[in-house]
Amino acid sequence: MWKLLDAIASEVSDKARNDNLTALNEARDRRPRLYRQELQNRTDDSDTDDDDTFLAHFLGADEFLPRNTFLNFLSKFGCELTTTERKICENFIFLLCGFDAAEFNISMLPVILGHTPAGTSTRTLVHYAQLIRSELGLNGCPLNTSATDDPKM
Repeated sequence: MWKLLDAIASEVSDKARNDNLTALNEARDRRPRLYRQELQNRTDDSDTDDDDTFLAHFLGADEFLPRNTFLNFLSKFGCELTTTERKICENFIFLLCGFDAAEFNISMLPVILGHTPAGTSTRTLVHYAQLIRSELGLNGCPLNTSATDDPKM
């Protein structure tokens, strides 16, 4: 009895497996013939990598609060003309720094934008944030203990 059931079960499973493979092959044959190689060739035809890199560098992609002539022009003529442009700049600053309408004075926006520092690298800010999160003081000693030596790693 077991041999009969085993033979029937294996025959049914083989037929189901073959039917599934046939259905997959038919679906594969109906799909569009587009391969990764063709996609790369279509995107590589336009040499935009150099343009994107130049534009990112020009806008200060590697700096925090970058300063150059173009950005000075944008901060002066993009944020000081109308109240709508001031609101756009205000929202952009809120994106960077967080929202606190009670503490923000919109009339001070041109002064703030005119006196921002020359900029720093993003890596410096990341290291500063890691120092704060690590609960170590400026000399490397834990803040929550009375240790005076550097931590052993």
